[in-house]
Amino acid sequence: MIKKFPLIIYWGANNEPYHRIVVSVPKRNFKKAVDRNRIKRQLREIWRRQKPNLGDPKGKKYDLFIIFTGKEEFDYKKLESKFVLLLNELK
Repeated sequence: MIKKFPLIIYWGANNEPYHRIVVSVPKRNFKKAVDRNRIKRQLREIWRRQKPNLGDPKGKKYDLFIIFTGKEEFDYKKLESKFVLLLNELK
């Protein structure tokens, strides 16, 4: 488990030829589905742009479970910077 507010990532290795992710935004923090879905879309887009940077020389692939724990929405750039810090720590 790796934490950098407002994100937590649980990870593990997998035997698939690709990375797999799950993105979660708790309903108790964001009551409206439209708000939860927007955050999930942003996180999936950040992942899509950053996954080539997670390359492992051994070809290892990961299962990632990403949880957004913040109580309010973050702008895209701030969220991306936190996500990149987490991925660098995962490497």
